[in-house]
Amino acid sequence: MLLGHLSLLFLFVALVSAGSSSSSSSSSASEEKRFKNKRDKCAEIVEISDSGECILITSLKAFAEKIEIEAKIKAAFLKEILAIEKLILKQKNDLKRFVIATYKLKTFFIKYEMILTQIQYFEIGSWGLVNDLFVISTEIQGETSESVIVGEDGGDCEIIVALEKAKGFFPMIEDIIDEMILELNVIFKGTLTYAEKMAKCGLVFKRFREENAALSSLDFMDIGSWGSFSMFYDVTAQYERIDLLPKLFERVPGTNCLQILSMFKDLKVAISDESFKWSAEDKYALEMFINDIIMRTEKETLTKEKLLKVISKFYYRFLKFRPEMRANMRKIKIGGGFGSFGAFIDMCVFVSLEAGRSAVTSTVGTTAGGTPTGTPGTAGTPLGTTGVSRTTNQDRTPTEAPGVTGTPLETTQAATSKPTSGPGNCNDAGELFDIKDPILGANSTLLIKTYYEVSSHWVDMYTRNTFWTFIYQISAKFFVDVNLTAHAKLLKVAEALEIYMGTSIKRRELVLAIDIPGWGSNKQLCDCLKK
Repeated sequence: MLLGHLSLLFLFVALVSAGSSSSSSSSSASEEKRFKNKRDKCAEIVEISDSGECILITSLKAFAEKIEIEAKIKAAFLKEILAIEKLILKQKNDLKRFVIATYKLKTFFIKYEMILTQIQYFEIGSWGLVNDLFVISTEIQGETSESVIVGEDGGDCEIIVALEKAKGFFPMIEDIIDEMILELNVIFKGTLTYAEKMAKCGLVFKRFREENAALSSLDFMDIGSWGSFSMFYDVTAQYERIDLLPKLFERVPGTNCLQILSMFKDLKVAISDESFKWSAEDKYALEMFINDIIMRTEKETLTKEKLLKVISKFYYRFLKFRPEMRANMRKIKIGGGFGSFGAFIDMCVFVSLEAGRSAVTSTVGTTAGGTPTGTPGTAGTPLGTTGVSRTTNQDRTPTEAPGVTGTPLETTQAATSKPTSGPGNCNDAGELFDIKDPILGANSTLLIKTYYEVSSHWVDMYTRNTFWTFIYQISAKFFVDVNLTAHAKLLKVAEALEIYMGTSIKRRELVLAIDIPGWGSNKQLCDCLKK
């Protein structure tokens, strides 16, 4: 009788999303800590060894041999690698070596994007990805960028001095530079916060450059000893994106009367975008990921910083199971003029590594109707506009991701309450998926029946309801697929379970504790992924 009631209930749950956001505990190996480690160790990949080479150059040479491109383009790449090597050998400061080498490489990829497309997710030794080079170098420049927009004792700041100097080199655009200086001075000498100044001056540069192609001549000019204009544009672009967060985090109507962040609608639209050529499995996995972060961001009192952490955390968690989806997911366009989902993820890194953290303040912003939500200012106080550097290596302490700490198990079935009732043989899973009743379908299988019966005793209604929605999804997706073997179904269920549990302590304890009569435990089922 219970199964009959549950069969009706799971259909209802499939139509109605219930509950509020579920937090997850931060782990010692969080992506935020890993990126801080990449930042702190970036100089190591450009250190010159006794053999006269460095990790970056050795890796790039290896990549050049791997990629499939025309011989003349490969030759150009190898020539560029040698040029970067010479720059590294000339520079004494390891951090400057890293930034200069990265920007030299980035400039090359503007012309030869087909190379970047092939290697951007290649590993540079054990340090990180090629794509991480650009994210980390922008963050490094962002640490000291405030110094170039604040003048000493009321004088012109370094960026204005650099623009005045540029007029002598490029007299044909002198009038345009003068106009730009006028607009920038209004921003720099105003009362805006540092973050607001960076966002607004970035927009000024962008507008002038779009209207006057000749301004591209400034790209590789230096701003004092700080770095080039091109580097400055990259830093301001991050602040422009931070400034657009209220639009991305605006609450809009989702399905089933649920208010969701507007950026999630863009992600959902991408599922049916044929240009991505998603497989059926990709679409299902992406939908599960989106639904998961929707549930975890339901609370309207979440600060922007926490929203960034939750979304990026579970994105990286998702990639552990579906790394092949990284490139397409990063291409998804979000928030109109914001850019791509990849740009959003890179901005999350920028914020997490201090350079942009102070700019991410207050709660989510507004609902679709413009009504403020939550309490403003709970994520910190904006920086002032002094010229003092905001950070040193010593005080670059990461903020842990939000999470549940020590939430008690709310179930009658504890993880260690009883031994499992079977060996949990990964290669003998037929009984788990055997449909006993054609009318009940997947609900008559041992696995689905067990999931419903055990979870019906869970005290926390939200956790129970989200798990029932999950059960419905996997039963509709995998159990009726006659092309899948029992073993293949088991692995797909295990993979889906890992995505569902994420790093939530509560979900993981409850789900892994489930005993499947005669077969084994749910933990053994998930462990089949490792075999």
